[in-house]
Amino acid sequence: MSGGSLYIALSGLEAQQAALQVVSENVSNANTPGYLAESTNLANLQVAGSPIGSGVTVAGIVQSSSTFAKQMELQASASNSYASQLQSLLSSAQNFFMEPSSSGLSEQMSTMWNSFSSVANDPTQTGPRMQVVANATDVANAINQAATGLTSLFNQTASAIGSQLQTVNQQLSDVATLNQQIAAQSGSQGGANSLIDQRNQLLNQLTSEIGVTVSPAAAGQVNVLSGGIALVQGSQAEQLTYTAGSGSPPSTPNTASVSLVSSGTVLPVASGQVGAELTVLNSNLPTYGNYLNQLATSLASQVNQQLAAGESTTTSGTGSQAGIPLFVGAGGSPINASNIEVNSQIASDPMLIAASGNPYAAADGSNAQAVANLQTQPTGPNALWSQISGSVGVDVANSQTLATSANSVYQQAYGQEQAVSGVNVNAQLVNMVNYQNAYQAAAKLIGTISQTLQSLIQSV
Repeated sequence: MSGGSLYIALSGLEAQQAALQVVSENVSNANTPGYLAESTNLANLQVAGSPIGSGVTVAGIVQSSSTFAKQMELQASASNSYASQLQSLLSSAQNFFMEPSSSGLSEQMSTMWNSFSSVANDPTQTGPRMQVVANATDVANAINQAATGLTSLFNQTASAIGSQLQTVNQQLSDVATLNQQIAAQSGSQGGANSLIDQRNQLLNQLTSEIGVTVSPAAAGQVNVLSGGIALVQGSQAEQLTYTAGSGSPPSTPNTASVSLVSSGTVLPVASGQVGAELTVLNSNLPTYGNYLNQLATSLASQVNQQLAAGESTTTSGTGSQAGIPLFVGAGGSPINASNIEVNSQIASDPMLIAASGNPYAAADGSNAQAVANLQTQPTGPNALWSQISGSVGVDVANSQTLATSANSVYQQAYGQEQAVSGVNVNAQLVNMVNYQNAYQAAAKLIGTISQTLQSLIQSV
């Protein structure tokens, strides 16, 4: 009987020691991403055919989880990452438009129009005409710089996707490997828990990057999908590749895509950081590039047409000629935002600016004033630029609203998931005290049985 009692007490010591180890593991991983809180299931050891118990054993170490809460948290995480990255990229694009700003394109065009008015007031002087050339050059350079900025942002974003997919491909392979290892240990008590925690961390990262959904599979494995396409099935993982377009500035939509290496199937990534980057590459940046091209062509067309309606002196200064263009495309190319520049002929000889009406008169500045009046035209370059910069501003404001809302939803979903699977340190400390008391009670029982045996032996 005493031997049985000792074994019962010993089983209590071992069970409480195992439970204390689980508490220690929980507390040390309270802030570890992907970690699921564990609990110890204790079971009664029963003698076969007898109502008498023979101690306690660890029936299993169970992870706390909710499939529904986790799916909601992953979905909210993907949307939050998408919204945050979209806001960041659109804010970067807006910086190239420099509006509203004292050095923005709107102010620079206004300065150019004012210099045309100065020419109209004194068309015989070279100084005001040189100022027109300088201000027009500033306007062309500002448009060029905005186009260069958009092109650089496009290329940087495309490069970022390429780098991210390298990481994603490794993560997909790691999930498949962990699936295989977890399946091999699926029959052990808690033996696969650390592997599951590692896999959860990878799934969290994949969700943030490309917005995956996760479904349970046999033997503790999971399948990973994105856009309804399987990326991981059991121990098999797909690899992804990226295709991007180009342009200076980018102006062609829907040129960027992610696809499967094995089949070339396009993966419709619509959430996560990569989803936001694809949205910007395929929609926002081409739209903004077209905006800049429209501004460049509209500005050049309206100014050049008005100048063509007037006359200027000839290069030799001995006669008059129809006005020549102020804005041209570099190298004779069609004008766009990247190549608009001031005509080198006018830059060399500002007297070629057609300030006069037709017929030519040296003191006539009426045509220069007509160019200056483009500033207030409802379809003029300034009105177009106001619409463009306003549209970009609305996009950025909407992205900020989306980011705020998505983050709020994510924080709520994360809190609900953590309430199920996260580590509550206070609760763990309570468990620790209970297990310590039970451990001490088992130790006290062993001590009492030992003393009783010693007393019996001495009395014999």
